[in-house]
Amino acid sequence: RVEDLLLRTPDVKGYIRRTGAELGFFATEAYTGDVLVVLKPRSQRRAMADIVEQLREELPNEVPELETEFIPTILDQVDDLAGAESPIEVKVFGSDQAELRKLATEVGEVLEKIEGVVDVNTNVLMGNPDIMVRPDSVQTARVGLSVMDVENQLNAALYGQVASTLPEQDRMTNIRVRYPDRVRYDRDRLAELPISLATASASAASSTVGAAGIGFVPLGQLATIRQIRSPNELTRENLQPVINVTASLENRDLGSANVEIQEKLAEIDFPPGYRWEVAGDFKSQQESFASLSTVLIVSSALVFLLLGFQFKSLTLPLLIFLAQPISLASAFFAL
Repeated sequence: RVEDLLLRTPDVKGYIRRTGAELGFFATEAYTGDVLVVLKPRSQRRAMADIVEQLREELPNEVPELETEFIPTILDQVDDLAGAESPIEVKVFGSDQAELRKLATEVGEVLEKIEGVVDVNTNVLMGNPDIMVRPDSVQTARVGLSVMDVENQLNAALYGQVASTLPEQDRMTNIRVRYPDRVRYDRDRLAELPISLATASASAASSTVGAAGIGFVPLGQLATIRQIRSPNELTRENLQPVINVTASLENRDLGSANVEIQEKLAEIDFPPGYRWEVAGDFKSQQESFASLSTVLIVSSALVFLLLGFQFKSLTLPLLIFLAQPISLASAFFAL
C-alpha cells in the first residue's frame, strides 16, 4: 500500500524498499525497514518539503497501522557523523521497563503537541505474543512431579527430543521425536497437553491419580498458561535502562524547539529514580560550542604568553587584546 501511494505521487521517480534493514544496512526486525525514494529533477517537481507534508498526511489514511519517519538522506548521514540519532531526542532513564515504557509514551504525547515537532517515535516496541507457562510447585508435588519434570516434558513435546542418530555419508543426523504440529501449534489445546506420571514418586502417585491407574495429567492442572508481550529490545546507557524518544523538526529552529521541550518536560512528574535528558542534535551543538569556547580560551592564553615573551612585558599584550574589540567594531562600521 505504501508503494502504491508512492507510485501515485507524480513527483516520485522511483524507490528502493528494504525490509528488515535500514539505511547503512543495519540489521533490524522483520517488521521494520525503509523506503529510499528518488525524486524527479527539481524543475519537474514540487519542493521536497511539500512532498513530505503530503505523504505525511496521506500515509496514516492509507496504512493506519504503520509508523513512519521521513528523514532526508543527507540529514541522516550528518546525524550519524554527529553521533545523534535524530534532531530531537529525549532519553528517559529508570530501572523498571514497564514504568519506562509508560513515561516514554507520555513524553511522546508531549512532543506531538509542540509546534514544529513531527515524526515522533517513542521507541516503545513490543515483541511478538509469547505464551508463558508457569508450573505450580504445589500442584506438581501433589502428583509426585517436580517443576523441572514438567518443564522437561513440555520442552520435549514442543521442541522435540533427540531419540537416536542416523549415520549418513559424512555426518550423523539426529532423529528428533516430538508431538505432531496439530498439537504443537494449537494454543487452545496447550492446556490439554498430557504430562506423563511415569517419573512421579510412588507415594504421591498412589495417593492421587496414580491409584486409579491414570498415567497422564493435563498441563492446565499443573501450570498457569497466559499470553504476554515482552519488549524485544532493551537499551542501556552507562548500565542504566533507557528509552530514546526521537522526533524531527519542520519549519522551526533547533534552539527554540528544545527550549520549549525542556519547559514542557519539566511539568511532568517523574517518579523517584527516573529522569529525562535532552540529547540529539541539540546536545551535539552544545558540546561543540563548549569545545570551541575551550579552544578559544586556550589559544588566546597561549597568544598572550607568546606576546609577553616577545615584548618582555605584560602591558603591551594587554593593550593589544583590549584594542581588538575596538578594531573589529571600527572595521564593521567602516564597511
